[in-house]
Amino acid sequence: MAADRSAILFPEGMAPLTPSNYVKLSTNLSGRDKLMRLVQYGSRVAVYHLGEKTEYGAKLQVLQKALGLHRKAFKLGAFLDEWQKFVEALTAPKLEDLDRLLTLVQRLALTIFVV
Repeated sequence: MAADRSAILFPEGMAPLTPSNYVKLSTNLSGRDKLMRLVQYGSRVAVYHLGEKTEYGAKLQVLQKALGLHRKAFKLGAFLDEWQKFVEALTAPKLEDLDRLLTLVQRLALTIFVV
């Protein structure tokens, strides 16, 4: 029975949450953002169920707002990653003309979108 439940919680394509997988996830910016989003939305659900006027509800609401601000701050530098990929695509010698053009347009559009 436990094996069936484990298969539902962790599909074949998804790695289980081991300490090494957690470290891999939390070291990159998108992984850290996903973990913060999980805690932020989890606290939002807890505030909804506990109520804003309770002691724990008020503390969780402060946590939720702080995590929201942190996630916004993390996203401030996200355009730099896309800009770096744009510059790398600009100088990549192995791409053919159409591939180079499409890659440059894609990277430039993502850079502008993230800003």
